[in-house]
Amino acid sequence: MKRLLQLDNDAGQALRSSRLETFDKYITQFNKNDPDSEVTLVGMLTSKYGEIDVAVAKRVKL
Repeated sequence: MKRLLQLDNDAGQALRSSRLETFDKYITQFNKNDPDSEVTLVGMLTSKYGEIDVAVAKRVKL
C-alpha cells in the first residue's frame, strides 16, 4: 500500500504528505478486517524509514 500511495523516501516528507491520512485510514480498515494481524501507522513508518529517521522527522527525543 505504501507503494501505491507513493510515500516519499524521506520520512519527513512522508509525514507531511497529504497521502498519509489515506494510509492511516487504510491501516484502520486493515485492523478492523484482521484484528489478529494488527499494525500501527508508526510501526509501518518505522519499518520503512527506521526508528531514528521517524523520530528525527517528528523531532522526538529518544
